[in-house]
Amino acid sequence: MLTREWLFLSLFSVFIAPHCCFRAEATIGILFNEITWQPLLPLRNALKKQNMVDQAFVRFSTEIQQVSATDSFNVSKTVCDLLGRKNGVAAIISVQGSETSPIQESICFNSELPFISMSWGPTQENNISMSLNFYPEARLFAKGLMEVVKALRWNSFVILYETEEGLIRMQEILKLQEFHRGKRNSILVKQLGPGPDYRMLLKEIRNASEYIILDCETENIIPILLQAKDLRMLELHNNYFLTSLDAHTLDYSILKTTANITTIRLFDPNRQEFQNVLNRWLLSDNENEDEIMKVLPPHTVLTETVLLYDAFTHIMECIKSLAATSSVETNPISCEEKSKSKNGFALYNFCRVKKPEKTLTGAVKFDEFGNRIHFKIDIVDADMPTTALGSWHSHNESMVLYRGENETFDASVANLQKIKVIVSSR
Repeated sequence: MLTREWLFLSLFSVFIAPHCCFRAEATIGILFNEITWQPLLPLRNALKKQNMVDQAFVRFSTEIQQVSATDSFNVSKTVCDLLGRKNGVAAIISVQGSETSPIQESICFNSELPFISMSWGPTQENNISMSLNFYPEARLFAKGLMEVVKALRWNSFVILYETEEGLIRMQEILKLQEFHRGKRNSILVKQLGPGPDYRMLLKEIRNASEYIILDCETENIIPILLQAKDLRMLELHNNYFLTSLDAHTLDYSILKTTANITTIRLFDPNRQEFQNVLNRWLLSDNENEDEIMKVLPPHTVLTETVLLYDAFTHIMECIKSLAATSSVETNPISCEEKSKSKNGFALYNFCRVKKPEKTLTGAVKFDEFGNRIHFKIDIVDADMPTTALGSWHSHNESMVLYRGENETFDASVANLQKIKVIVSSR
């Protein structure tokens, strides 16, 4: 005869037990203009860690699509097809900024779906936003560039920029014309124009100043500097400030120059924590014995790859946290019917206010519009990339200058005007 207790336990196991092991499904859409193997490394490793190691409430997957950088019509179709898939997507991550980024963002906004980007763009100030950008907020980044120039104590210089976006990045630096005790500094601004031969322009500015700020695509930096070298503009007295956040990935030894070349970066590839994470990416990716073992030196890791890691892990952590207390169910969205995501708005707001943990690009905080307002810019000498000369911190707009027992850093750099200066020792 069955006891009452046994019957209760039997019914409990039938109706409750299957639900205790239930894992929600969450697919994250990833959009690339160009798919290369490097940014896929953090995606694969993070997915494996979440699904096989952490065993959380949610099972994650990705839907990766390559989209045009210029064809808005085809991009719209691709994004709408992605949102309309059977189970929908939890969020969209747009890896590379392009002409079609605004249409991607607009579709997500109308669908109330989180849109996450990691490329430079104008500051967002919409009252209602569904966007998070892990790239530094445009105006703060421009201010950081200005403070680097002030720290270098450049009173007169030439700005060479490649695109209109580059000129916008220079907006705060241009204000330095009135910086030196009210005396108007000499700032010459020139657009690079069509390449690949820039010698005529370089000849034009050769006698204007020994200090040059170069804002251009990373792949154009070395060719431009080699042309400058041909014109004897890469001598001991010449100074260059490169504004590309991937300038650290280049090999400057081929220039064989005595010129001063200053670069900036958002993360430190020499930090042990970063190298440990990179090793995990490679170990995870090299588990397939049929493939050639991949090698990725730390200094060649792109900023895009690191920002993608920070963004991807953050969105997964947010979904996991929400899944513990509420629904994270996703649903198909029809662009034609203008349907909405069931939980996208709640997920976006949670991701915006939740502090990202264990990021590779340092502290991250978003404002009410989804712009990243907390970040750090390291100042690096291209000849000594293992040690930062200093760092500019956006949260309090302060410059930190580093000195070690065996290091020298020009003491005059600390004599900055209109800037907070903190001197620390390692």
